Formats: sequence, structure tokens, C-alpha cells
Amino acid sequence: MPVSTEAASTGPTGPRGQRLLRPLLIVHGVVTLLAAVVLVAAPSAIPATVGIVIEGDDVLLPYLLGAAELAIALLSFGAARLRDPSGVNLIVLAFIVFHLVTGLLEAAYLDLTGFSGSLAANIGVRVVVAGAFFGAWRAQRH
Repeated sequence: MPVSTEAASTGPTGPRGQRLLRPLLIVHGVVTLLAAVVLVAAPSAIPATVGIVIEGDDVLLPYLLGAAELAIALLSFGAARLRDPSGVNLIVLAFIVFHLVTGLLEAAYLDLTGFSGSLAANIGVRVVVAGAFFGAWRAQRH
């Protein structure tokens, strides 16, 4: 179904929406791609920041997480190029849910294991990222 020029200019992927959302998606893609590379190249590095020791066969979990991060990076880069408002909205919603739920799970882990400054910082970053996606999404809709 064709999209009118007027609808395209005011929708999630039109010029107004791209000012905030497109750069955010690209930065998100770069950061998650870097996380994927680190999780595969040095599987114990990221878990070690919160006191989790990865040894021997334990590397499978960071490898699987690295694969998931790679897929999220691909979605981020792809969403930055999409022109379909519904598709972009769904991807942005998925990123918001991903970061908020991950933050909640990390908070539950923090409660079980005791305070960790790096984990608390990561929770804060996830809340900020989810808020940035929500704010950019909302700004492009108004």
C-alpha cells in the first residue's frame, strides 16, 4: 500500500522521526555489536565485571548471549533504515521491553548476591536506554 508524502514526513521514519530515533538505533547497534564481539572473543570479560567466573565449558552461555547481541545489533541497524512505521514501532517496543526486563532481572540478581557497583550502573544504563527509546519514539509521533 503506497504511503503519502505527508504521512512519510511525519511518521516514525520521516524526517522529524529520524532526528532522534535513527541515530539512537545506530548507536544502539554499534554498542550491541561491540558487546557481541567481546562476548565471543573474550567470553569471561563481561561476566567478570559483576563477579561471575566463566571457566571451561561455561563459555557456551556467553557465546549464546553474544549471538543474541549480534541479532539485536542487526535489528537496530535494520530499523534505522526501515521506512515502515509499524515495523520500526515494533522493533523499538521490543528494545524497550528487552532493556527493562533485563534491568529487572539484573536487579533481582543484585538482590540475591549483594550490591555490585558495576551491575547497579548497568541497570541504570538499561533504564536510560529504554527511556531514550521511549522518548525518541514519542517525540517522532507528535
